Amino acid sequence: AGAQGSPVAGGTGNASNTTVTSKSRNDFWDVLAQNVRNILASTQAQKLSSEERIARLDQIKAAQAERLQQATAVSGAGASAANLFSTAFPTPLPVPGDPKDDIVINPVAGTVSILATGRQQALVQQYLDSVTASVQRQVLIEATIVEVRLSDTYQAGVDFSRLAITGGLNVTQSLTQGSLLSPPNLTIGYVNPMSAIGNIAAAVRLLEQFGDARVLSSPKLMALNNQTALLKVVDNRVFFNVQAETVTNQTTATTTFNTTINTVPVGLVMFVTPQIDENGSVMLNVRPTVSRITSFVRDPNPSLAAANVTNLIPEIQAREMESVLRVGSGQTVVLGGLMQDDVRRNRDGVPVLSQQPVIGDVFSFRDEAVVKSELIIFLRPVVVANPSLESEELKSLQRFLPSSSSAKDVQ
Repeated sequence: AGAQGSPVAGGTGNASNTTVTSKSRNDFWDVLAQNVRNILASTQAQKLSSEERIARLDQIKAAQAERLQQATAVSGAGASAANLFSTAFPTPLPVPGDPKDDIVINPVAGTVSILATGRQQALVQQYLDSVTASVQRQVLIEATIVEVRLSDTYQAGVDFSRLAITGGLNVTQSLTQGSLLSPPNLTIGYVNPMSAIGNIAAAVRLLEQFGDARVLSSPKLMALNNQTALLKVVDNRVFFNVQAETVTNQTTATTTFNTTINTVPVGLVMFVTPQIDENGSVMLNVRPTVSRITSFVRDPNPSLAAANVTNLIPEIQAREMESVLRVGSGQTVVLGGLMQDDVRRNRDGVPVLSQQPVIGDVFSFRDEAVVKSELIIFLRPVVVANPSLESEELKSLQRFLPSSSSAKDVQ
């Protein structure tokens, strides 16, 4: 990862821009092959007899002597040294018994073939079993997204300490900054050792003391260990990109309009990446983004203005935070602090008279109200070792599936 800032040329001279670039590379099969080679290399010397060790050392010394002669020839080659070097050293000479010659991995078929002793194969099998068990573990993520329209008493937001006193919850507030995008006071979490889905429903009811609480969505999804899951509750709002092209000849000018439809998602988009440790705890990398349309601006294209065509482009307000949380399997964490103001303007008055161009304002009145709301996100990760409906974690979902008798009736 890297970040760099550079001043912008021209203008007032005090502006700057910052570019943050982050790269992450994770090749599962490459890491697996390297780890298996390390296991074989660590036990390679133990399986060699004294005679084999002497023979291998002789081979290495002979290869080094040959390379030394080649290097001497290259040093005296003059201008043709580059071509002679590529000919003399095309690739490193393989060393007999090198572990990379004993491993064949087929990522497409998902097979690993190893030429090794029985003891080495047992060690590799033990390693592969541990990797398989870790990779195949899944996390059931239960999310509840609640919007609270705050009352006049709690315009500063939901008071989670009051929620803890009322509901008997253990609330802990994080005052450390999670990332560049999240202020330190936006992540609030609580952990309840007896947490279940019923506790989330009870917490939602407790939120009503701060205003009108409305559940926007309650998705449930499964995610593999170290794989990112996406929660998306949005409205795809449509706007149009209008392009005008004017062709002028000697007498007339013809304008052709080309319209392209575009959509912008407005709502909540949240990325969740679970990581399970050896103790069964879950590390959650959470990144929620809330967006809404605040207003519309007119397209300043001169061709559109000349043709008296109005094209409105939406202005989007986005609020985003990112946090890394550690929570036990079955426990619940809460994210809060994503607030927004909704300004509502109403105009009413005496019929007919309030519509007159000059005296209309005398017979009418305007009402402007600001409604402040806060978005609360409940997340409950549950580690699922056996992704089957017979497991304890997923047994509660069986009642939502049709029974075998009803399936026979359908047939």
